[in-house]
Amino acid sequence: MFDYLYQLMWLVLHILVNVYETLHFLFLRFQATLLWSYDLQYNSTTITRRDRAFLQRCKAELTKLPRHLNIIIGTDPLARVNESVVARILLYAQIIGIDCVSLYDVRSELDGHILKEKLCKSSKSYWNE
Repeated sequence: MFDYLYQLMWLVLHILVNVYETLHFLFLRFQATLLWSYDLQYNSTTITRRDRAFLQRCKAELTKLPRHLNIIIGTDPLARVNESVVARILLYAQIIGIDCVSLYDVRSELDGHILKEKLCKSSKSYWNE
């Protein structure tokens, strides 16, 4: 008798936890969709200007700034890193005032290896090798 009662309680608890996790996941997806649609109403120049102002405010509050940034891109298939993402990181580093950025991409060209030539063309920045 008590075994069936414990099994029933365990089943109810398991269902409640799964419902909670599902609702939490849906709430996070809804929140991400709202933030993404919020950015869709602005063009890239407005977003860049807003990001630049935010980073400059953050820079004013920092007591120490890094001098060198290492970006290491591994072979994780879930990571979707392309030239535009790295160009954006380079732009942010330039705004903050980081002088030296090292980029290591260990992926093959078939897996989306980032080429320096494409990066310089897409970022239009003045970074040296």
